[in-house]
Amino acid sequence: MTFTDPSFTVRTELAPDGLAPTLIDGPTVASIGGHAYRIEAWQLADEKNAVVVRRLVDAPSPAVASEKIAAFVDASWGDDALIIEDWGQTGFMGERFRISSRDGGSSDIDVEELRARGIVLTANLFQEP
Repeated sequence: MTFTDPSFTVRTELAPDGLAPTLIDGPTVASIGGHAYRIEAWQLADEKNAVVVRRLVDAPSPAVASEKIAAFVDASWGDDALIIEDWGQTGFMGERFRISSRDGGSSDIDVEELRARGIVLTANLFQEP
């Protein structure tokens, strides 16, 4: 078993065999709309990309900035990239992670669906990646 750097949000060592994603960028800090966001970009086994975004310091929430975040992600990793909002310790409606709708909304994470694509997220709301 290969162990992932504990600073990563995506836990590649827990992905099903043959589905571990490949880190293509990050973790890094990106300026989006003049605010700082932590970014991890991953290429999945199906060749699609998934990007985990978490606000830093006084940046607007992922929901408020979702259109700007989507434009940044689209320009960097394609408009079909899955955007996963990481709400950190504060969470959102009791959840740490949400799927961005790219227009201000979000939906619940389907843990099993993401796992089937190789994405296993840091599970504990109170455990920073």
